[in-house]
Formats: sequence, structure tokens, C-alpha cells
Amino acid sequence: MKKIFVIGAGASGLMAAITAADKALQINEKIEVTVLEHMDRAGVKILQTGNGRCNLTNAFVDEMCYQNDDTAFVMHIIKKFMPKDTVAFFNSIGVLTKSRTGYAGTEGLPLEYIYPNSDQAATVLEALLNRGIELGVQIEYGIEIKNIEKKGDAFVINASHLDKDIKYLADAVIIATGSKAAPKTGSDGSGYNLAKAFGHHIIKPLPALVPLESPDKICKTMTGVRSDGQIRIFSGDRQIAEEKGEIQFADYGISGIPVFQVSRHAVRLLDMHKEVYALIDLIPMLDSKALQAMLEKLSKENGERTLLLVLCGMMNKKIATAVMQSLGIPLRTKIGDCSISDIRQIVHEIKAFRLKISGCKSFDRAQVCSGGVALNETDGETLESKLAENLYFCGEILDVDGVCGGYNLQWAWSSGFVAGSAAVGAKHL
Repeated sequence: MKKIFVIGAGASGLMAAITAADKALQINEKIEVTVLEHMDRAGVKILQTGNGRCNLTNAFVDEMCYQNDDTAFVMHIIKKFMPKDTVAFFNSIGVLTKSRTGYAGTEGLPLEYIYPNSDQAATVLEALLNRGIELGVQIEYGIEIKNIEKKGDAFVINASHLDKDIKYLADAVIIATGSKAAPKTGSDGSGYNLAKAFGHHIIKPLPALVPLESPDKICKTMTGVRSDGQIRIFSGDRQIAEEKGEIQFADYGISGIPVFQVSRHAVRLLDMHKEVYALIDLIPMLDSKALQAMLEKLSKENGERTLLLVLCGMMNKKIATAVMQSLGIPLRTKIGDCSISDIRQIVHEIKAFRLKISGCKSFDRAQVCSGGVALNETDGETLESKLAENLYFCGEILDVDGVCGGYNLQWAWSSGFVAGSAAVGAKHL
């Protein structure tokens, strides 16, 4: 009997195992599918996705939704198992889904977020585990993988359980161990060493979808504020990325979805010892000309009001205070005492509030990683290793990272489906 082993019981690993077992049943081939998980339970990270609601996927998907260096590779895999296939799959195993529409990014792209109707990630995990049981998938917990060796056409998986050594013989191995993001969920980067043992190169894993840190003391003034804005990341005079949405200000720096979306670019630049800073448009719904005209009008008609009071009518008081502090304007200053030139400087500060970026929060606070197993060392049709026959990769261990909105889970489902199918030898691949 052919034996397929999946290393890791996260989203991609469970999808790979279920797909392999299902394909084997369809072609009437006897294949034993086993998942080896080093945690004491499966899918811990699934339970945390979407703040516990599990944003399964997004009906809108495009290359721009992924940020690694070869987005065409990513989309080629995703087209083999699209968001509509994800919805159909989960519906077929008893998960009713629902959608929530919205817009994201500077482009204002229309998005359709897909969630389980229960709004509980546990619903998704339980359905996956139950489907695995129905198909005969075995999951062994608390298994620490020491190494994997190729012996002729087979693999020897050297592992341990409760300090007892175990050996498994496999015809095919799928590595789905995740990245280094959120290590408490079991995603500790251990799979990188397994890949390197077969000669694979690992693009340095760095935190992505992560809060950014700033050394600027002005951050303390804005702590606790959530406000719509547009963030642009610069290195020198070159703009690297931009995003709109609700920005969260903290004493350490900035957070929120738009910050997460641009964070991988900032973190990679910092890793190369580049200067990085953010320019934040604090009132993105007005252009500079309109804002200038509004402030000039208020100066003429309400000159006795303090500038702080005027700005508080446009933004959160803490942000207004930070703007004035950044410009060195006393808080009691009246708007009528501000010249046209002064107002122009105020407008510039509001539209391009500058924060130096010095770092990011650790892997503990990152939703995913940028980096991982180099894509050019895997087959773009099957995700099979080009360096070891019948060795496959799926999920976050690969150098793939998507933006917020269900795209990283969609990659897990798609890549797990492709790797699981290929491991069985499904003809359509």
C-alpha cells in the first residue's frame, strides 16, 4: 500500500491530506494518508484567523493580492483551486458560508470576504477534521520530526514521541509545517531545516502583516487612536508601497490593516539596513487644496478660535495635538494668528505626517512571514521539489505571502489541494 505522510496539521496540511485521501478513493487506489503534527492538537492557527471568525477566502483574487517576488507562480497554483472551489469544498463538508463586501487599498478594490456562517473558526476546523476521519486520514500528535532521509524511491522519517524514537516509511512526503509567524500556534519554522537538508534554499523569513515600530516620541501623544488614513512607505526619496484604511496609533508606532499590508516592504528594507519612513495622510478624504481653503476660511471667519479647536473638528484631538507639537506650534495659538504660509505648513503636516520606521513587532505578532522555500526550486504545476522526487511543499513554508483579506488561507487551500493531488498522482495534474 502506498503511504503518503503530511508534516503539519495546519490549514494547508489538512487540505493536502484530505485531498490525497479523496483522490485515492476516486481512482480506487489503496493509499494510506498520515499527518504528523508536533502540537497536541490540529489547526491551532486556523482558530485564530479572522479574530476567531476565520476569513476563509475572498471572492476577488489577483496577483496584486500577493507580495512575494513571483506572484505569477502563486496565481498559477491558485487557478487550480479558486475561491469558488474553496466555497464549494466547505459547503460540501457541511460549512455554510457567507460573504461581506468591502473595499480595500488605495485602488479602492471591491472585495468579498468569505466567512463561515457561524462566525466561528472552530466550525471550519471541526469540519476539516471530520472529513479527514471519514476518508481514513490518520493524525498523530506530539510527533517531533528529527530529519527526513531519501532511501531509494522511499523516505525514512526519523521522529520521536515522548522521547521515544520512531521511524516512518513513506512513498511521498508533503511538508506543510508553516512559517515562523505566530510560533505559539506551532508554526515555529522547523520545516525550513527539513527543506534545507534536501538542498533547498530558504529566502530569509521575516515578519509580515505585522505592526511597525517608530522611535519618534510623538507616537506617545497619539497612543490609542484609531483613524482613517493613507500610509505611504518610503526608502530615501522612493515610494515603496501605499495603502488606505483605519490606522491604529500606539506608543511603539503604528498598526492596523493598512499598516499590515505595507509592513513586509518596510521590514525587508530595514533588514537590508535601508532608511525607512512612513508618510501618513491624516485626512485622506480632502486634498491639500480643499483643506487649505477650509482652514483659510475658518481663519477669516473664526479667527479667535484656537488652532487646536479648529483641528479637533477635523480629526481626533490626540492627532491634532501631535500635528501642532510636530510643527512646534503652542497649543493656545489662535487660527487667526496663523499666516497663509503657516496654514500651508499645517496642511502639509496633515497630508504627509512623517514617522521614522525603525523595526517591527516580533514573529509572535506577525500573521504570516515573507520568505521561505524558494519557489523556483519547486514545480509550478505540482509543488513537487525539483531536488527530491515525491517531496512536496504547501502553505506558508513556501516563499508566498498575501495581503489581509483571506488570501493567505486561500493559498493554504490551493497549495494543499495541488500538493495532495500530485502526491497521489492524479491524472489531471
